Amino acid sequence: MMRILIILLLVCNLFAQEGIEQLIENIQLGKTEDALSALPALERDFPNHPGVMYLAALLETDGDTAREQYQQLYKHHPNSEYSDDAVMKIAEYYYAAGLYIKSSEWTKRMARYYARSEHIDRAVKLFLNALIISGSKDTAFYYSKVFKKQFPKMDVDTKLSQLLNELEITPTEEEPVEVVEENTAKGEGILNKIVETLSSPVPDELELPMPSFPSNKEEVKQPFSLQVGAYGEEANADHQSSQLNAAGFSARVELKESNSRTLYVVKIGYYSDRMMAKVAGQELMSTLGVDNIVISNK
Repeated sequence: MMRILIILLLVCNLFAQEGIEQLIENIQLGKTEDALSALPALERDFPNHPGVMYLAALLETDGDTAREQYQQLYKHHPNSEYSDDAVMKIAEYYYAAGLYIKSSEWTKRMARYYARSEHIDRAVKLFLNALIISGSKDTAFYYSKVFKKQFPKMDVDTKLSQLLNELEITPTEEEPVEVVEENTAKGEGILNKIVETLSSPVPDELELPMPSFPSNKEEVKQPFSLQVGAYGEEANADHQSSQLNAAGFSARVELKESNSRTLYVVKIGYYSDRMMAKVAGQELMSTLGVDNIVISNK
């Protein structure tokens, strides 16, 4: 008897899935009447079905409500066939609202969890565009290198050039910088680590929100920070700072006088106590393999 019930449930789910896909296809063609009529019964019989959740969000006319519905779908069904569509909808919502950093956080999920999605080409362009418009041009340039490694068949350089031309931004010509071999190796290691992280599989459950791109201007100065490097050349310090910011760590460069010599010190974050800074340093080490020490900001 139990086996028969299971078979009946599977058959019902199969027919429901086929029906939902047809309704979604009709909505994309501009035909919403059948979907609007069928939705109440579908929500009653299959309230947690990812297809029903996606269908409801598509039909929702209030933008904020639809965004919340897409987020619930992503959170509870991250491995469903509708999850990548939901993520793109959320990213586009924030972009249209002018919340470019929020938009970039969601398009970054596409590269991290849904690299094989049909939307990935558009997601990469939207991600880079959102960063450039928000003033994070250096982060956009760095992630263009990351995406070139992650998606070797994608013409990332052309996308970036098109975006800059559309926004009438002239890329600054970088001056040649003499970087010691150790720094170059560390930089390549960070880039590879980011690609490895972006290529991770989708977890069964996702916590919202994911880490965003922090801004030093938004941080409240606290007594402690992490020091990750000290350079005699400003360009080397800026190089490491850009890499760390691209990886999601809030890095900055500060001047320090030591024995009649000017050093460019790369620091991360502001922490209220030494233990919090130490925990953050351990996370930095485990994530990117970057050595660091806890220092006082006094």
